[in-house]
Amino acid sequence: MWLLSLLSWYKDTTSGVFVVRVTVGCCLGFGLSGCALFEELKSVVDELTEPVVMQAIAVGLAEPDPSWGLDLTGTEYEGGSTVQVWISDANTSSGFAPARGARVSFVSDANGSFGLSEEETGYYVVSNIDGLRYSSNDDIDLVSDYAGERQRISMRTPPVADVSVPTDHTPLLGMTIDIRGQGFDNAAVVVFDITTGRAVSVWESDYDKTKPEDSSNLVQSIGGDTFQPNRIFVIGVAGLTASSPGDLHGLQVLGSGMMAGSMVLNLVTTFDSWDTGF
Repeated sequence: MWLLSLLSWYKDTTSGVFVVRVTVGCCLGFGLSGCALFEELKSVVDELTEPVVMQAIAVGLAEPDPSWGLDLTGTEYEGGSTVQVWISDANTSSGFAPARGARVSFVSDANGSFGLSEEETGYYVVSNIDGLRYSSNDDIDLVSDYAGERQRISMRTPPVADVSVPTDHTPLLGMTIDIRGQGFDNAAVVVFDITTGRAVSVWESDYDKTKPEDSSNLVQSIGGDTFQPNRIFVIGVAGLTASSPGDLHGLQVLGSGMMAGSMVLNLVTTFDSWDTGF
């Protein structure tokens, strides 16, 4: 499971670097998984200048070639492109708590507006299943109307990563994914075995939950054991960028933020000689 904790960082407005303030773990794939992200912030309520914290991840998933027969049912990615949002409020009778009943929308210049559903208290989501459309190089706003006030995160989605992946790969040989120099703050890589038609995740990159901006993730080495002989794989690569404090409106900077990016899919086979037909 890919790990993310947006609550553990904020971006210093003068140095432009992320600084760890609170460490809290969250299980978050690109699929739909709600997590209680706000417990650790209860200890720093006195530092908050705004009562509402909002954090989100917006990830587009490229449509695979239909001829691949890729079936993502049962994986974290079956919803396709997904926007996940967590909102919390410090001004409740019990102190800091997930914000129930916010009206949340994902607004895209390219594709229009999409409403998010509250799947759990304070956790909101929309995906391709609900009609979401996600585009690269798009100006987006994540808007929440909560407690009579409007909160917003505005940013531009990054381009799709330019990835060099061989279609025919030598069995048991490792592979390096390198997307440096393309303007990304972070990256995630996943390998699916789709030989049977149903996707099975066989390798995922590590993610340090305290470092949403981590250039070391822009180079990933996949071990040779992943690429067993006579198999068909799909490698997904997502280049991610993070919001800055200037992108936040009506929100507490400590703990708030959004990451966005698109996952591009690449077909790889490990047959010595085989006409894939793709």
